[in-house]
Amino acid sequence: MVHLFTTRRCERPLQGERCRRKEITATAQPQWTGVTVTTSQTNVTGNVYVPPATETYGYDLDGNLTSDGRWTYNWDAENRLTNIVARTTTGPQLCIKFEYDWQGRRIHKQVWTNTNGTGTASIDQRYLYDGWNVIAVLDTANTLKQSYTWGTDLSGSKQGAGGVGGLLWIYDSSTSARYFASYDGNGNVSGLVKSTDGTVSAQYDYGPFGEVIRQTGAMATNNPFRFSTKFADNETDFLYYGYRYYIPSTGRWLSRDPLGENGFRLIANNKNAREQESRVGQYIFLNNTPTSSVDYLGLCCCRFEVKPGVDAALSDIRNWFSTLQPNDQKRQCNRLMDFLGYINPFGDGGGGVAWDIEPLKTWGTSGQMSSFGGKCYYSGSINYSEWGAVCKLCHDAAEKNEWMTVISGYPYPTVYPMKNDFTLEAAQRLVKDWKSVVYGDTGETAQEAVAFTAYGYNGNLTHGGIPGCQWSGKTYPNSGFQWFWSPLRSR
Repeated sequence: MVHLFTTRRCERPLQGERCRRKEITATAQPQWTGVTVTTSQTNVTGNVYVPPATETYGYDLDGNLTSDGRWTYNWDAENRLTNIVARTTTGPQLCIKFEYDWQGRRIHKQVWTNTNGTGTASIDQRYLYDGWNVIAVLDTANTLKQSYTWGTDLSGSKQGAGGVGGLLWIYDSSTSARYFASYDGNGNVSGLVKSTDGTVSAQYDYGPFGEVIRQTGAMATNNPFRFSTKFADNETDFLYYGYRYYIPSTGRWLSRDPLGENGFRLIANNKNAREQESRVGQYIFLNNTPTSSVDYLGLCCCRFEVKPGVDAALSDIRNWFSTLQPNDQKRQCNRLMDFLGYINPFGDGGGGVAWDIEPLKTWGTSGQMSSFGGKCYYSGSINYSEWGAVCKLCHDAAEKNEWMTVISGYPYPTVYPMKNDFTLEAAQRLVKDWKSVVYGDTGETAQEAVAFTAYGYNGNLTHGGIPGCQWSGKTYPNSGFQWFWSPLRSR
C-alpha cells in the first residue's frame, strides 16, 4: 500500500513551476518521515505522519470516534470532543484538551507536549465569539493574540452561511499588523495580504476535500482560518465547524450528525439505502460534493436555493395546462389514477411515474438538500410541489367541466364528482399513505412532502425547514429546471 503525500511550495504554480511529490510506502507501523521540498527560492523541511498500512477505528455507542491509528479521543455526555491524546510513540507526543460554553462553542484549547497533560501547556488559548464566529484569541493573561473582523458571508448576511467567506481581516499581535483575506468561489481562504505594504503573507491551495496541498508565506501557519473559513488546529489538521470536527485527510467527520438520522437521510426507494444512511451517511462530508457545497456548523447544508426555479416551473405547468382542450386535460388527470381509479402520487393509469421536476428528483434520490426561501429541505420533498400543483389543476378542471369518477362494482358502479379525488386533503392523504406504506417513512421527509403538496396546491408552506441546516449561498438557475407530466408532456 502506497501513500502519496504532496508537499507543495510553488511560488508561481500558474506559470508551471514544478512541485515535489514524495511517495512513502506504508508499513505495519506508523512513520514520522522527514520531507524536504526544494524550490527555486528556498528549501522547506518538515515531517509527514504516515499511518500504518492497516488501521482499526473505534467508536462509542453514540457514534463518536474513540480511536484510530494515531489518536485516542474522549467525549463528554453531550458528544463534544474534550480530549485528544497520542496513542503511538511515533510523531509528536501531545495531549490536547477542549472546553465549551453553554451553547456548545469551543472557548478554550490547551496543548501539552506529553500524553499525560501535566506541567505547563505549550499552547493555552481562549476564544471569544460573535454568534458562531470567533472574533478574538486570548492567552492565559487575557492578552489579545489575534482578532478577526467579519462581514457578510456567502449567504449575503452576517452569519447565514456560518461565516463561510465572511472573514474580512485578521489582526495579529505578534506582527502588529492586519491581513486582508482573499477567497476562492467556495468561501475557502486562498491568501492573506498585509495591509501596510500589500505583500502576500499567506497562500493556500486545497484538495477536493479540504486537505491543504499548498501553504506558503509568513502567516500561513499562524492564520487558523483556511478551508471553508473554519478554524484549523495545526496539531491535528482537524477543522472545527462548531458542532463537529472534520478530518480533511479522510473527508469524514469524527462524530455523527447531531441532527440524527434525518441529517443525511437518503430519499431512496429501498430499505438497503436507508440502512446504508444510518451507518455511513451521518459521517459523510457534504454528500461527497465539497467542491460545490459548503457546510454551516458541521450539521447539514443545502446546496442551492431553488424557490425561484420551482416557482417558474409551477407557473409554466399551469400555463401549459390552460392551453389544453378539456379532453386532453382530462387525459392528463386520468394519468394520475391507479388501476382502481383512485389518485396516486405515482400512478399513471397503469403504473409508472407520471410527473417530476428535475433536478429535484435526482437530488432527492442521493439525499441532497436544497434551500427553499432560505430554509433547508430535502430536495425530494420539494419535488412534491408539482404533485400539489397538478392536483389543484385537475380539481378545478373537474369542477368546471363536471367530470365524474366511475368505479366499477357489483351490482352497481360507484359514481361521484371527480373533483373530490383532487382536493388538497385527498392529495396530502395520498402522499402520507404512500410514504408510509412504500417507504416506511412517517418522519421528517414525509412531513415535508405533505407540506410541499400544499405549497404547490395553494402557495402556502407551513413547514419551517430542517433546524440547524443552512443555505450555501448559491442559487440554481431557473433554466436548469425541467418538468414533465406524462403522457402529453414527457422527457
